[in-house]
Amino acid sequence: VSLGDAVEHAGERLAGAGEVMSPAGGRISEQETLERALEIMAEAHTTSLPVTDEQNRLVGSISLRDIAHYAEHHPSLRAALQELTTQPSFWDGLQMY
Repeated sequence: VSLGDAVEHAGERLAGAGEVMSPAGGRISEQETLERALEIMAEAHTTSLPVTDEQNRLVGSISLRDIAHYAEHHPSLRAALQELTTQPSFWDGLQMY
């Protein structure tokens, strides 16, 4: 039994993705730096961003977790990440995806 079958059997209609998504808070080009991604996340109060190519097509996403994992081996980025995430303003109104 699939989730869809179970929900249909219960007579409940599930919302579409567009009905429950968070509004777009920003995006980043795949050419931009990780530091810039952190800045955009802070400005948009979000923990992830869509990543676009030169034609503005979606090619993926980057999350605060992705950056934190990469920063484990890059001290300068780790310092920037720590500085950003220890600012109370970063967490105000944060949208978790």
